[in-house]
Amino acid sequence: MTGLLDGGGLLKERVMRVVKNWQRAALGLAIWSGSVALAAEPASTVGAGQSSQQDLQKQIDALQAQVNELRAKQTPNYTQKDIDAAVASVLQDADKRSTLLGDASGFYGGYTDGKFTIRSADGNYSLSPGVWFQYRYATTWRDNAKSQGGSDTQSGFEARRLKFTLEGNVITPKLTYGFVWATNRSDTSSNVGGGGTGTFSTGGGNLVLEEGWLRYQFADDWGIQAGTYKELIYAETATSSKRKLAVENSLVGEYLFGGDIYTQGVILHYGTEASNGPILAQIAFSDGYSSRNTDFRDPSTNAFDFGVHGRVNYKVTGDWKQYGDASALGNKKDLLVIGGGFDWSQNGDSDVVRWSVDTQYENGSLAVLAAVTGRYTRTAGGGDDLNDFGFLVQAGYLVSSQWEVFGRWSMLELDDKGTTGDTEFCELTAGVNYYFKGHAAKIQLDIGWLPNGSPSNLTSANILSNSGEDEVYIRAQFQLLL
Repeated sequence: MTGLLDGGGLLKERVMRVVKNWQRAALGLAIWSGSVALAAEPASTVGAGQSSQQDLQKQIDALQAQVNELRAKQTPNYTQKDIDAAVASVLQDADKRSTLLGDASGFYGGYTDGKFTIRSADGNYSLSPGVWFQYRYATTWRDNAKSQGGSDTQSGFEARRLKFTLEGNVITPKLTYGFVWATNRSDTSSNVGGGGTGTFSTGGGNLVLEEGWLRYQFADDWGIQAGTYKELIYAETATSSKRKLAVENSLVGEYLFGGDIYTQGVILHYGTEASNGPILAQIAFSDGYSSRNTDFRDPSTNAFDFGVHGRVNYKVTGDWKQYGDASALGNKKDLLVIGGGFDWSQNGDSDVVRWSVDTQYENGSLAVLAAVTGRYTRTAGGGDDLNDFGFLVQAGYLVSSQWEVFGRWSMLELDDKGTTGDTEFCELTAGVNYYFKGHAAKIQLDIGWLPNGSPSNLTSANILSNSGEDEVYIRAQFQLLL
């Protein structure tokens, strides 16, 4: 296509070749017509020598005049403007044919910006389906975890996440939507088959609505969103699970914030990633922390009566797209973002407030995240108020465009009024990532050590309760995004 459209040169050459063929055909036609005319003269006249040389010359001159006239009529007067118009027409046709679906009643489809999209010609409608798959092998070893004092090892495979997504816009580019269905790993229990004993979680693979929302951008910097969505309070858990640095959230992210949390409510947004302004902010009214896709009823059916949450991010330098993951992968400039978020959820006379102040810095191949977090609990009936804190520092370094090494330290500082056991729990994690195709296809491997164990089971992160004792986990995960 490049050669064909190189300044219109090859196209012009083909046009002139067609013109010359027309000229040759016209000349041959005229000569053939003249020959037929001569052959039609009476034989007696020619044979008798009655046609003079002068008459023959007149006929030849007349024939030449006819040829000249035909040449003038058949030779197009092509200008550069004509050639440019022809080139533009070819380009437009090629653009339509280059899409996967082509033109189907004003809709186009193809694989662009890392995802498959069907869109209308006017941009008012678009749809991008996706599949998100993470498959993991994990081993967790705990010292003195058995009742007799021996160590315990748990290991096995799990489809950690399998999600189906739809996103795009409808009616107008200002009205966007997002839907995410996730497979439920632990919804029922059954007897172990094959002569075994006990029970096990079948999971069943049942789909649950994890996210379902609409957002309308009613002004350049202002938008409103309603539905079920991921709650963005703490930078580590706010980062999508498909773009995290380690295999899973830290001890702090899992224990204080419950990992990746979804709620339902209404959000007022300020700023957009596309405008790349210095501030992204939101404030929301919800059914309470981690209410997910529940019905309208209050406690005890649901955990909270209501909740209010928000977050503000301030970008000192860089692009907001860089802030979408915890890696320096694909960066072309430095990034520095300082942010903070909170959630206040109420249940009668009880309140739970979660908060975070964090900063993310990326320079060349280096990406660093540091955070201070907390959870305040006010217990109804005059019970003790509890203040728990968490600290996190993690860093990743791209050795090449495909290899990345990383390390992470996190620590829990629990209020001693809320536990009779240990109050400090530390986690050290190190690992490596290999990117086949960015985050779309990658392998992650990490190993973690908890010298004081964990205050509770955090199975999403392959951590088990083992207060006061050593615990080690090893996790390997393959991710595929379609």
